[in-house]
Amino acid sequence: MAAVAPARWASKQTSGRPGPVVVGVDGTDRSIGALRWAADEARQRGVGLLAVHACDPSPAVAPYAPVHPRTPAPDAVLGSETEHLAELVQVALGSDPGIPVRQVCEPTSPIRALLAYGRGACLLVLATSADLATGTGLGSTARACVRHPPCPVVVLPEGSW
Repeated sequence: MAAVAPARWASKQTSGRPGPVVVGVDGTDRSIGALRWAADEARQRGVGLLAVHACDPSPAVAPYAPVHPRTPAPDAVLGSETEHLAELVQVALGSDPGIPVRQVCEPTSPIRALLAYGRGACLLVLATSADLATGTGLGSTARACVRHPPCPVVVLPEGSW
């Protein structure tokens, strides 16, 4: 898969205004809560919301496997994931969220997509089911975004929305 140029992912607005609130959407119920929380935060800040969903259309196949499973065409996977993201945003925010909402579905890893779109954003919002007091169960995506923050990061524990 060809790498996507970081400029394509840039969320920074050149007008000197603050960037959007970026929220990671992985399709779980907690990401619907994160969408709602991030939309409220974007309203309070007077900025837009950028919902980011990452999907790798080409699953890894072990080179030693005797038979490679059939996989759907990358465009079909991306189209399906884009539709799913739109459905999740609709469920979370309804038909009139009251703020500009942009949705992007990137054919890459969640870490790469969130770190890239987070550059220039005013806030990056992620949801987790981990115990934040101990850090137990914090996933690799949230850990990477906290360790290498492109902007301020909020990790929402389950039940905080």
